Amino acid sequence: MINRNSSIISIVMATYNRSNIISYAIESVLNQTITDWELIIVGDGCTDDTEQVIKTFQDQRIIFYNLPTNHGEQSVPNNFGIQKATGKYLAFLGHDDMWFPQHLESALATLNENADVKMVCCPTIFIPNNGNIIVLGIFKNSLLRTGEYMPTSSWVMLTDFTRAVGDWKSAWILKEQPQEEWLKRALSMSRVMATNKIGLVKITSADRKNSYSCSNNMEHEYYKHIMSEDIRFCEKSIVKHFTCKETHYELSRYALAEATYYQLFRSVLFKSIKLILALLRIDINQLLLIKKNVRNGEVINGFRKTRGLKEIIILRK
Repeated sequence: MINRNSSIISIVMATYNRSNIISYAIESVLNQTITDWELIIVGDGCTDDTEQVIKTFQDQRIIFYNLPTNHGEQSVPNNFGIQKATGKYLAFLGHDDMWFPQHLESALATLNENADVKMVCCPTIFIPNNGNIIVLGIFKNSLLRTGEYMPTSSWVMLTDFTRAVGDWKSAWILKEQPQEEWLKRALSMSRVMATNKIGLVKITSADRKNSYSCSNNMEHEYYKHIMSEDIRFCEKSIVKHFTCKETHYELSRYALAEATYYQLFRSVLFKSIKLILALLRIDINQLLLIKKNVRNGEVINGFRKTRGLKEIIILRK
């Protein structure tokens, strides 16, 4: 029997009725170069064959809990998983995301080399519905700044720090996603540093219509193969990202040669406004939400609609 108290890292995975996809995420954990982990999978009231799929792995390090009630978003399952965590470190992994094998090793090395850093994130290959690869997490000085965002599956941190930041707030009382609000609190308490290796492939369900109601796993199968067979996949993704990027936004030499005066003026103005707001500790994204009159829970209900899930009616006083 495995002594769970000896696990160096706890991995929390919230899931809901994606039995056709979850095995890809689990396999990416099993392929990690660090093997001293526990994987805590928390179902948000799953009604499909998720439990049966998990049992096929027959690994004592994988623990599954299925909550009796469906909450419609991941904050409750994540909080439950954090409570159950026994490792010194904690990571999150989305049920439809895949790690590269050295992700955890690279993250723990970065944490151990920077004593004042309590949380790290890994550069991420983000694949939207249109297939145009975006690389997230390449920052100046390797530091995540206030207002910037990295996917939850890229985060690794000290478990004590996770608990110090506090519970995930419910999406139904927020005008943004719970992970965005949680990350802001984390950034107010510690520097967040990016590792020097791409560690994650994220095939987001947020812009894939009916992703929860169909059983298609072709994209995951394709990228699983690419991740294991194409040793230059990360390098080519970075090149493609920066080749396609609107470089005038960063005022590069290319921008000065190619951008119109209007584009340059707009870019300088926008960057100046962002800088002023950052100095005043004002969240520009929150200002935009207020301007659009976004209601609590509206953001997550929008994603539910895209994914083919029923909208949850929020009673308003």
